[in-house]
Amino acid sequence: MRLFAQWMALFVFLGFSTFAQAQYVPLVPARLLDTRPAGTTIDSQFAPASVVASKATLNLTVTGRDGIPSDAKAVALNVTVTDPTAAAGFLTVWPTGSVLPTASTLNFVSGKSISNLVVAKIGTNGQVSFYNGSPGTLNVVADVTGYFVSSSDFIALTPARLLDTRAGRLTVDGQFQGAGPLGLHVSLDLQALNRGGVPAGSVSAVVLNVTVTGPTAATFVTAWPTGNTRPLTSNLNAVAGQTVANAVVVGIGTGGSISLYNNQGSSDLVVDVLGYFPTSNDYTALQPTRLIDTRSGTATTDNQYAGIGALGSNASLNMNVLGRGGVPAAGVAAIALNLTAVSPTLNGYLTAWGTATTNAANAPPLAMAVNYGTGDLIPSLVFVPVGANGQISIYNSAGATQVVADVVGWIALRPVIASFNPTSGPAGTVVTISGANFTPSSLVNFNGTNAHIEAVSSTSLTVTVQPGTSTGAIAVTSAGSTTHSATPFTVKPDSSSLITPICKASL
Repeated sequence: MRLFAQWMALFVFLGFSTFAQAQYVPLVPARLLDTRPAGTTIDSQFAPASVVASKATLNLTVTGRDGIPSDAKAVALNVTVTDPTAAAGFLTVWPTGSVLPTASTLNFVSGKSISNLVVAKIGTNGQVSFYNGSPGTLNVVADVTGYFVSSSDFIALTPARLLDTRAGRLTVDGQFQGAGPLGLHVSLDLQALNRGGVPAGSVSAVVLNVTVTGPTAATFVTAWPTGNTRPLTSNLNAVAGQTVANAVVVGIGTGGSISLYNNQGSSDLVVDVLGYFPTSNDYTALQPTRLIDTRSGTATTDNQYAGIGALGSNASLNMNVLGRGGVPAAGVAAIALNLTAVSPTLNGYLTAWGTATTNAANAPPLAMAVNYGTGDLIPSLVFVPVGANGQISIYNSAGATQVVADVVGWIALRPVIASFNPTSGPAGTVVTISGANFTPSSLVNFNGTNAHIEAVSSTSLTVTVQPGTSTGAIAVTSAGSTTHSATPFTVKPDSSSLITPICKASL
């Protein structure tokens, strides 16, 4: 019995708090702004508010709301313009306190609601600013989908123009301006490094806002890393004469460039850079790969979720994303997805979120990812947290809508890091860890020295301490961005205890 007791385990459960964080913290989408008369938000701030007047600016507080910390460096927002009174116009989102950039976030026409994802640097007083560049009024809705922590390697920039093919238009450095529209099946290689605040090297991907304007025929535009084979996917779609924008996260290719392709007719293109990821970071850019296409006779990367039929009114579907299209089978916090509504039968919207992260019924959050009109073909980039069983959920608000989604990248769970510092204790004591979605790095032998554990998990971790051959007390602390106090516990060869918890760590 005594020998058996020597190897009984002590279990320590590590919860998740503020100890170590992922670079990007995905959130269940939540409404932060709604200027419409009947608008509501998560905390009743900034709703309802007055319409945004022509050439006017609205400053939106984002920090301190929905759990966004005061030192967050950037925020991901799905921004919607609705009820514009002008025939056409644009909206610009940028960090409060900075000079209004020569860039646009989304473009709109009268009578249409349009949305786009914005990765915005947070400015003065924890705010981002919205500028209405049209001659009329409009309403704005903004839903937060996540934020980048202060320690993140992601660098958010004040938007800067890298490409404008229209005659007489300017870019941030005079390059790639006024070259004329892209013709039928024509590609353009755009230099992205060493421009607009992006450094000359050590960049893995850039976050861009890509706009097609003045197309002479119905077309689509694809963005991908230069030097790679062009993927059979699209980043944005437009009909003749339409101006459409969509956010794009694209890996850096040969020569520090990204490639842009126009499928039909001729189209002018405008590209604004919003930020970049260094080569060492938690984001992995992927060659765009199709995960779902509900249209009859279509295919996906593995033939799952292909041809399953339109998503009905007030209906949702759960889709597996782990282990598909280059996304790993574990260790994934969120995916970047280009989500498209195709041929909807009524006006409405799509929403995407991590499955079963809102409540037991998996009800959709009050948020929009893609706004569409009857018969539209509308895409939007979304960052979606991976939910229960490695799934995300997609909801359709009205009518029947075909759904297409291409994964373009994924964000890793950052390791939980815990250091165990024995002030004295039994030689030979070892520590192992267990939990979902990670592989233990190694056994750890105390022997009077600090022990270091790293693990990636989407759930709580169990730390098992196996006593050594002698008695003694082990003081347990955690180390990292924040040090948490911990209660020392005693390891004896003939006893075991349940310790709850010694420290908390966050992904």
